[in-house]
Formats: sequence, C-alpha cells, structure tokens
Amino acid sequence: MIELLCARTKRVSYDPAMKSPRLAKLASFGSVALLAFAAAGTAVAKAPTKGNYQGLTSEKIAVTFEVSAGGKNILNFTTALGYNGKCGQGGGPGFEIKVKAIRVSHGKFSATTKGTLHAAVVVKPIDVKISGHISGKKATGTVAQTGGKNKCTTIDKGANPYSETFTASTK
Repeated sequence: MIELLCARTKRVSYDPAMKSPRLAKLASFGSVALLAFAAAGTAVAKAPTKGNYQGLTSEKIAVTFEVSAGGKNILNFTTALGYNGKCGQGGGPGFEIKVKAIRVSHGKFSATTKGTLHAAVVVKPIDVKISGHISGKKATGTVAQTGGKNKCTTIDKGANPYSETFTASTK
C-alpha cells in the first residue's frame, strides 16, 4: 500500500490491488462516512441536571426526588406503590417507598428497598426495586415489587400487580 498526498485530503492510500488512487480515496472517504453515521446513531445522554424532580407513576401517584450537584446521586426518592389492576378489579394497599440515596452511573440508576404500609392492619413490608434512566432534566423508570409473591393467578396470569412506571422532571 502506498500513501499519496492530495490537494483535498492530506493523505490518500493507494492500494495497487484497487488499480486506482481515486478508488482508494473513495473507499477511504466511505469508511470515514460510515464511522460518522455510526457515531451519530449513538445517542449521547446528557448529564443529569441538579434539582428537585416531580412527576407521576402510571397509577397517578406522586414521585419526588432530588438530583445532587454533579448528577451522581438521586436523593430522597419518594413514591407509593399501589395495586395496578392487572389481576382484575379490586385493590390492595399502597406501599410507601422511600430511599435516601441512589447512585447514578452513565445515566442509569437502580436500588432495592422495602415498601411499608401504614394502616390499621399489620401488613408485612414488601421487597421493591426502583430502576430507571435520567438524562438532562427528565427521568423515567419503574417501581416494582420483587420476589414474586404477588402474581396474578387469573386474568393476566403471571403479571405483577405491584409494578408501575414513572416519569419525573425538573425546571
């Protein structure tokens, strides 16, 4: 392979097998174009914006939290996890979800905690997983009971009746 200097591009590779420096130049340009398109197709997440976030779950329950300076932590995450109707009509208790801090890495976050019920009846706390993505001023995610204790047995067999999505944002 021979390198040639060209007026338009600083260097052009000449491969004798291609028989023409022009073909080599086109091949080299095509490689650069493919790399540019590949890079453009990869979305770059914006760093989380510091601030107080508010939003709603898919069951219209409030979600609130703060994002720390530098966007590395979600602080004081609070919501409730209620019955989502996937097993049919009825209802269930709304479990309170509170997490003091959740680490954010590359725009993603995840934590496990206990959901507690404050009612006249004694109900054992449930295991809950919070996970999601945050970019710029918007966060989306899921809050769901883990452990498989509450699965639908009739209508939507196997569905988790304590699973909600959420969206929250800051100004």
